[in-house]
Amino acid sequence: MATVLSNRSIGWAILGLKDRDTEIGTSDYGNAYTAVHEHASQDVADQRMVFAINEALGTWTELNQAIARLDEVRNIAKARPVNRTGRPSLSTGARPAP
Repeated sequence: MATVLSNRSIGWAILGLKDRDTEIGTSDYGNAYTAVHEHASQDVADQRMVFAINEALGTWTELNQAIARLDEVRNIAKARPVNRTGRPSLSTGARPAP
């Protein structure tokens, strides 16, 4: 995301993993980065956002663990029944207590 706020250009990124084919993701691991510049401009803020994405990815020390966890979540989902969209259901099937 990018914005100009309080006379500064701000770009930030929050990264997580999601399988594009199944839309299954995990929030167990992730990384974030914020980049600020003193020149207030949306163009500069957009550049700061790209910088923030690259920094967040480059400093993501748990990326391998995140990929392994995503594989675990996908395997769990594959073992569950398929919902009406044709994707594995992530619901446990349990109903809330009355």
